[in-house]
Amino acid sequence: MTSKSIRLKLISWFLFWVGIVFDLITKQIFFSKKWGQGIIKIKSLANFGLISGIDFGLLVNSILLLVFLVILILYFVKYQKELNMFHRMGMILILSGAVSNLLDRLILGYVRDWISVSLGFSFNFADVLVVAGLGLIIFPFKNKSS
Repeated sequence: MTSKSIRLKLISWFLFWVGIVFDLITKQIFFSKKWGQGIIKIKSLANFGLISGIDFGLLVNSILLLVFLVILILYFVKYQKELNMFHRMGMILILSGAVSNLLDRLILGYVRDWISVSLGFSFNFADVLVVAGLGLIIFPFKNKSS
């Protein structure tokens, strides 16, 4: 294992854990608050569904789906050697957000969304991580090490 690959793994793990910790802290601070006017507000919402409240029936269905997705992402990050650094970091961001929201589901039975947009949806920092991760995966970034 080269020092470059060790460094990439350390950065990946750091990013993964910082994302989870930051999301859980922001949920703890802001979930019970109500603040703001206009387009974006801090407003608590217990999200029992998945993305945008999509309902998969019983809680166990959502948990099993998320566990499957987490395992799939872990597989890709570990075994897909063709992933460049940006795509790998995107997968780590998605994994971090998914695991953090999965922890909410396992412990509370729902996900704590606290950022409300007047367009009719609410989200949290874990959701921001997932969207940022998707952005890194979708856009054709190139780096010298890929």
